[in-house]
Amino acid sequence: DAKIFVINSDGTGLTQVTTNTTPSGAPILSGDGTRIVYRASVDYNSEIYVINSDGSGLTQLTHNTVYDSSPAINDDGTKITYISEVDGSYEIFVTSETVLPPPTVKHNVLVDTTTYVISTTTNSTLSDLTFSKAWRRTQFSVYGTTETTGSCNISIPSQLMSGTFSIYKDQLALIENVDYIQSFNGTHYIFNLTYEHSLQSNVIEIFSTTVIPELTSLIMLSTLVIVTVLVAIYGKKTSKKS
Repeated sequence: DAKIFVINSDGTGLTQVTTNTTPSGAPILSGDGTRIVYRASVDYNSEIYVINSDGSGLTQLTHNTVYDSSPAINDDGTKITYISEVDGSYEIFVTSETVLPPPTVKHNVLVDTTTYVISTTTNSTLSDLTFSKAWRRTQFSVYGTTETTGSCNISIPSQLMSGTFSIYKDQLALIENVDYIQSFNGTHYIFNLTYEHSLQSNVIEIFSTTVIPELTSLIMLSTLVIVTVLVAIYGKKTSKKS
């Protein structure tokens, strides 16, 4: 599948920006070099996305059932134009709001004695992010204006969660490449979710078949066993001397 890269004009600094499994194309770099607008096809439907040039802050701008293409971005990155067939014929549209990606928030997750960082970028209000080792689950809540489309990009370290993933919204299973796009950049699993905001906050659950190795727990158990044995041996020696 086609991916988007950035490179310096002298041929140095080649960097992969997109990691999704869907074809991406028609990239346009903002005048300040910090953002890229492009189109990506999911199930033969082309949508418009904007992303920071370092690969963070992926945001889906259009949510149509028709073909959106030919994006362009102005110098300061506050307006994007694109062609869409949403009204039945190809016309040019201009976004009426700022297209600066929302800030990326880092969440520290402490497991045993190790801290893992989960990053989220969303146009929703996100709260209550937790990780459960027993449930092999990361869970959080999102809230936004009713009947508007929400998007959330979440990056999870592969050292924390890996294997096969399944995602639920309010206990209903989401469909990959329809409700979310999954990718992997070598160190993190990245999920770009889209959903409709409702009257109440929505609960998102991400499950995986594998979580952090039980190595820490095994080490603690082994240490406890060794200490217990040493104490028993020392006790026997002491009793013999007595």
